[in-house]
Formats: sequence, C-alpha cells, structure tokens
Amino acid sequence: MLLTNLKWAFSIVELLVVIALIGIVAAIVAPNMGSWACEEDIKKNSMAMNYLLQRGRNEAMNIDGNNVSRQVLAIMENRKLNLYSIPRGSCSRRSGSLIDGKQLDTGISPNPSSFTTCFYPDGSALGSSLTLTKQCSGQTLRFKNEVFGATGFIESTIYNSSTGKWDTL
Repeated sequence: MLLTNLKWAFSIVELLVVIALIGIVAAIVAPNMGSWACEEDIKKNSMAMNYLLQRGRNEAMNIDGNNVSRQVLAIMENRKLNLYSIPRGSCSRRSGSLIDGKQLDTGISPNPSSFTTCFYPDGSALGSSLTLTKQCSGQTLRFKNEVFGATGFIESTIYNSSTGKWDTL
C-alpha cells in the first residue's frame, strides 16, 4: 500500500534542539555585545571630543566678516568640553562667548579633569592632551586626543594594553 498523502512537519524534539542551540549561541554572544557597546560608547565620546577640538581650530583660523581673527579656548568644565570665542592676545574664558559644547556620557572619566587649550588664528595651539577612561568588563579602556602646539593638529589614539603603546585610530 502506497502512502501518497504525506505531510512534512517538525517533531517536538527537533524544535527543542533548535531552541537549545539558539540559547547556547545567545549565551556566548550576549557578554561580548555588552563589552562591544561599552567600547563603542567611549569611542563615540572620544570622537565627539576630537570633533570639537577640530572645530575649535577651524573657528580660530576663520576670519569673520569684519576681517577680525580670534582665538578659540577649549576648556573642560564639569565633564563638559566647551569652546569659547575669545579676543586675540587672551586665553581666558572671562572675555569669551560660548561657541559649542559636549557633555561626556556617564562612566567616562576625563584626565585631566581641567583640560584647557587655546587655538590661534595661524593654526597653532597651546599643546595639550585629553584622555578619556572607562571600565568595560573588567578592562580599562583609554582614548586620547592630543593637540600638537606648533601645528595645532589633533591626533586620536587608543591605548593598547597588550603592547603598552598608543595606537592611532
């Protein structure tokens, strides 16, 4: 006797095996996703600081409509990096107006917490560096934005704990 009306289906055992495999994969991937998200968070903040520093340098090199050049002060205040437009010859916030700012996300520590640098109309700057640190899954991540004085160029690096060196991003 031939069975011509067969229907295909999954047995309960096959479904349980697939669900178990999905559970195992999720258990392996979930901790790595948390570490990845933490690393992306500090990287995003470091890039935002780099953007603000680049903007400060560009603002200082621009000449306004009255052909007056200015300096730009970048200063870390209460975990927020602010840019101030200041008159030439001064590197003090007392005489400046706020251009822009970026608050650091929770859990990220700036070092130094009182970071300050000035950008000049010729493109140079007051050399300094700002390091952001965050604990991620028992590992300390460090990103550094360094402003070079003579050129005003800004370099972003990440600390490689296995080599003990700073690697360019």
